[in-house]
Amino acid sequence: MLVFDTIVSLATPRMTAALAIVRMSGSKAIEILDKVLNTDAFKMEANHSYLRKLYKDGKNKKNMIDEALVTVFKAPNSYTGFDLVEFSLHGSMLIVDELIETLCKYGARVAKNGEFSYQAYYNNKLSLLQSEKINELIHAKSSLSKKLALQGISKNSHKYVEDIKNKLLNISASVEYIIEDEFIDDEQLKKEYNKIQDKYIKPLKVELEKLIDETYKASQIFNGIKIALIGEPNAGKSTLLNKILNFEKAIVTDIPGTTRDVVEGETYYKGIYFKIFDTAGIRETYDIIESMGIDRSKKMIEESNVVLLLSETDFRYFDTLNVNLDSKVVLKVLTKGDLKKKIKNVGQDITISIKDKNVDALFDLILEKMNLSNLDELSQHLTSRELNYLININDKLKELEELPKQTFYLNVLGDIVIQAIDIFNEMLGKSKGQTKEDVYNQIFKSFCMGK
Repeated sequence: MLVFDTIVSLATPRMTAALAIVRMSGSKAIEILDKVLNTDAFKMEANHSYLRKLYKDGKNKKNMIDEALVTVFKAPNSYTGFDLVEFSLHGSMLIVDELIETLCKYGARVAKNGEFSYQAYYNNKLSLLQSEKINELIHAKSSLSKKLALQGISKNSHKYVEDIKNKLLNISASVEYIIEDEFIDDEQLKKEYNKIQDKYIKPLKVELEKLIDETYKASQIFNGIKIALIGEPNAGKSTLLNKILNFEKAIVTDIPGTTRDVVEGETYYKGIYFKIFDTAGIRETYDIIESMGIDRSKKMIEESNVVLLLSETDFRYFDTLNVNLDSKVVLKVLTKGDLKKKIKNVGQDITISIKDKNVDALFDLILEKMNLSNLDELSQHLTSRELNYLININDKLKELEELPKQTFYLNVLGDIVIQAIDIFNEMLGKSKGQTKEDVYNQIFKSFCMGK
């Protein structure tokens, strides 16, 4: 991406509507704006909107494009950090294309995906982590997803990440100091080494693992929780799906094998997005169409976070299924409770009935089993990219913890800490060359003023 180019793009969906917004950013933005106005663009005040006529040649008033609201944001006080112009036009794609074509004729170019946010990142308006949260905010599927993404855009949102990095820097600075100290004796060296291991590395590993666990949970909430309903034919899967969705999405009959493909629906509970899949009853069949539906069901089960095993009798049926349920939250659901005079304990986690007024108890149980009952505790959310970095850093901390408590491993410890800081800097969008500078800054900032 050439961040110094002046870029232009439609900022609203490409469709006919009442309004459309076109955005232009770069060092030549106001100069290019001046070409399409019949007034002096350089005299327009920042952060003010003006009703202006836009022309293909503003100085000669030739070929008017549209009359629009024009807002100028001047560098460095704009979203991108460059001069930025926003045009609020009538929502015709003909008008939009005509304006963008004209702006490009005067020196702009069409922006690539994410390039406005990339300019903001380049000009230190956004951190790399904040930039990713903006993209997640746009794609949020539920109110809770939106809340997590908004928290990530805050300036202080990733302080906890920086705090962990700073603790690693403190460890690295301590190691450097010990190694360079010519007067330290063996006994004191051993004491300092053990102190680093026990007082700093172990608590830091606990803190990082807690962050990773929270991120896993928040990630499930942000992306939505997928639930697969599986069971033998006529176990009540379609009835439960219809009950959850409050309308007849799936056909319900007493004919085994009625559902021959995956039927899906979506709902929200406590601000969380759930996607539910009513799968074909898994059984031996010679029906080609039903067999294809069963294969799709097995694939959907693999992709789900939660699997509900539905049965109206007992759960021995599932012992014969060739379905991998490892790493899934699995709940045994006894169905058709209204038809049983006495409900037996057959190992079910919950019993449901078509006469139940709601399915809140089922969703509460799902959240409990996923350790998501207390949603107020979830304040941290990182993307899958960031999560992978944290896991790699945690692996380095495991290496540190496993080092023998012998002082001649001090250099090894120092090297592993540097590697962990390297991973942090890469995660934050900084070069690995930044690591040494970070370590030296950490050492010297403890000096007295004027020293």
